[in-house]
Amino acid sequence: MKDSDTDGFFKRLINKAKENVPHTIAVTVGIVAALALAVWLFVYFRESSEVSRNVEELKKLKEQIENDPEHREPRLLTPTQIPTASPTSDAGPAAVTPDAAKTKVTPSATPTFSPTPTPLPPEMTEGGKALFEINPDYRGWLSIDGTDIDYPVVVEKADDDTYYLKHLFDGSENKNGTLFIPVECETGVGTLSNGFAGGVCPTTNILIFGHNQKSGKMFGKLESYLSQDFFEEHKLITFETAYEQRTYEVISVFRSHVFMQGEEAFRYYFFYDAKTEREFDDWYENITRLSEVSGGREAKYGDTFLTLSTCSDTDETGKHNENGRLAVIAVRIR
Repeated sequence: MKDSDTDGFFKRLINKAKENVPHTIAVTVGIVAALALAVWLFVYFRESSEVSRNVEELKKLKEQIENDPEHREPRLLTPTQIPTASPTSDAGPAAVTPDAAKTKVTPSATPTFSPTPTPLPPEMTEGGKALFEINPDYRGWLSIDGTDIDYPVVVEKADDDTYYLKHLFDGSENKNGTLFIPVECETGVGTLSNGFAGGVCPTTNILIFGHNQKSGKMFGKLESYLSQDFFEEHKLITFETAYEQRTYEVISVFRSHVFMQGEEAFRYYFFYDAKTEREFDDWYENITRLSEVSGGREAKYGDTFLTLSTCSDTDETGKHNENGRLAVIAVRIR
């Protein structure tokens, strides 16, 4: 091959390569995008599977212990983990001493009585103890029949209020996170049946936050409550604390958004405890006015509530808003 032929060959090769550059780039970009999508899908489905596995293991453990508590060695909880009632100064008349008890009482004598004993600290259910031992942040189990919502609920960490946005109940990292309540909320220590004697009353409103996952995990299906039919069929919510099982009935469902500081607005996501009846009335009037469904039962001052909150693509105007929020509010009925 002559030099001129060689030069011509390489020139043609280079020109052909130049002509194929756009095609080569497009193919390369497509391959990279496909690989990135494959990796994303792998992580997405793996994390969703981890949530399901993690929750199923906790449910199984809880049910086994509740059905057969003798096969479990409970860890004693310290006084700082279970609040106790402090004795008051007006506990009642002094107890009768043994010597005084032997003294003959005349008909005219004033009867003496033993003081009312200080209530003992409430005891957790066997299932509640088991989950509390795995994670001391455990506060209860939320479930709604006919939906995928069936998860443990924790309290946010005081030193990291974003921790449970990206961690599961067992502490493993996962974008699905865990349903959680803010530290300002109190789920209560004890039971309503004995007036929370020896324990702690719950706050007026227990706020539970969770991600709105496209997979349907966590609060991914909560927007279904915007449908009147779905609302009618799924009014009852069960929230089982570590001490008792509670049933709530949904009374309001509405969309809102996170408001700017200083802006005059109704911030449902900051309502924890009604200190006065006026404060309660203001909150109740707002959730009633904003509700996008009708037919909820009426509530009154002194009732306690559950608010499920998640992100929404739209706000109260129905327009797209990256700071949109959805709230489902229920009143305790038993």
